[in-house]
Amino acid sequence: MTNIEVFTGPYRTGKSVKLLERLLDYLETNRPGEALLVVPSQRYRKLITERMLALVKKRQADGAAEHRDFPGVFGLKILSFYKLLEEILRKLGVSFRLMPERVRPVLLQQILLSMKAEGTLKAIDPIVEFNGTSQQIIELIDEFERAALSPADVISRLENNVDSTSKYMELARIYERYWQELERLGYVDQRIVSFKLREKLTSEKDLELNLGFLAVDGFDRFNPLQLQAVHLLAPYCKKVEVLFDYLRPDDDPNNDYLWKDDSFKDLENILAGNLLIHSSVHPAAPVDAPDIPVLKPKRRRQGEGDNALQLSLFAMADSLFIKAPGDAPTSAGRPQRTYTVEKFRAMDRYFEMDFIASRIKQRLVSDGVEPSDMLVVIRDLKQYRTSVRSAFEGAGIPHYLDESIELLSLPLAQWYQQLLSLSIDEYPRAATIKFLRSPFTRLEAFGLTREDVELLDKKSANDFAVVSGRDQWEDCARLIGAGGAGTKGCFWLSSNSNIAEAYCNPA
Repeated sequence: MTNIEVFTGPYRTGKSVKLLERLLDYLETNRPGEALLVVPSQRYRKLITERMLALVKKRQADGAAEHRDFPGVFGLKILSFYKLLEEILRKLGVSFRLMPERVRPVLLQQILLSMKAEGTLKAIDPIVEFNGTSQQIIELIDEFERAALSPADVISRLENNVDSTSKYMELARIYERYWQELERLGYVDQRIVSFKLREKLTSEKDLELNLGFLAVDGFDRFNPLQLQAVHLLAPYCKKVEVLFDYLRPDDDPNNDYLWKDDSFKDLENILAGNLLIHSSVHPAAPVDAPDIPVLKPKRRRQGEGDNALQLSLFAMADSLFIKAPGDAPTSAGRPQRTYTVEKFRAMDRYFEMDFIASRIKQRLVSDGVEPSDMLVVIRDLKQYRTSVRSAFEGAGIPHYLDESIELLSLPLAQWYQQLLSLSIDEYPRAATIKFLRSPFTRLEAFGLTREDVELLDKKSANDFAVVSGRDQWEDCARLIGAGGAGTKGCFWLSSNSNIAEAYCNPA
């Protein structure tokens, strides 16, 4: 079986250039050969292509004996991870249609409405039709798929831990229905391609598949779905190399690579058996910061220095007047606070926020901490909004989401915009009727009632064919008796200087 060689080391130590040299050597000695370089993004693809071309030109310019007949690069493909899997699956004779990403939330919304009509949704039934619900669940489905968990995997895990009527099981059933609907339509999404490839490679032996040299470079992290694919493709390759910017804790005094520990553990576990790790250790010098509080993380090695993330946590704690537990030690006669940072891992955002909510609840109940003294910092509130509300409302924790709001997202601001736009746009019929029906509009300021507005809507559309323009509206209003022309009954914007007082309903 082909070994999977993993090259680790700090950033910017020449790993990528050495990989490209090995790729060129392979292609030069294996003509015609095939090599696949997997990269995380189009931007990185462009960068690595430029580096490759520079190396080719250098070889041709040097004119060394071993490279004298080197014509260039033939047989190398630089692909994103999922493009690679799509190409291999088609090469194996498996046809499929890829569901466009923009269509997936629409499909899921139809699934949710169907399940709501069937009465199978309980926990999320009230928010099924809210804007953003389907997109949030799509993101949850993506997390399941990246974790290499099929609907059956998720459901089997939940059956042993949660009640069958819980919201988690409900979300798992939605995930199951999503896969079933894709299969019924004859489509797959981008990540299901990897599941289909896994099924093909594990169910059939002696496949005619020769991938040559498979290399992976540029990824900050790997998810289990990607690692499983590399593991299954390795037997069909002559060489497999994976580059990963990483240092083990003992070689990382500044904890610069602490955030990659879990990804590296996944790599070791999933690729175990035929894994060779080559570590290039050039650790950075410890940060000398004697006046900075010392971080003491749980279940983590105590480092000699503090990285930028730790310093940010300390600065935040100090700015919020957070008191650390225990006696404050001193260093050079100055008080030195200590903090405890606990790390945990969750299957998805909902489990993550549930865990946080449970810890906060414990502090509120057991330690007597006030809710106003607790702060949860989230990297992207847009992605976490639904899970935060679900977890905190379920735990009965009063909370406030501190997020910026666009002015025009406020109903009153939208009303002002409508009012000011009417005159500019020559009072288009639909916009004018919408403005008059707004609860913010004081109809008495125009000499109108709700009945007048409904009559005006009907007559202007059916009898007078009003499109826009002051003259058309004046004729319509005069003829149906909803207000005389030139009187206060006219509903277009006058020169009144106090718009809010004249036309806005404060209620």
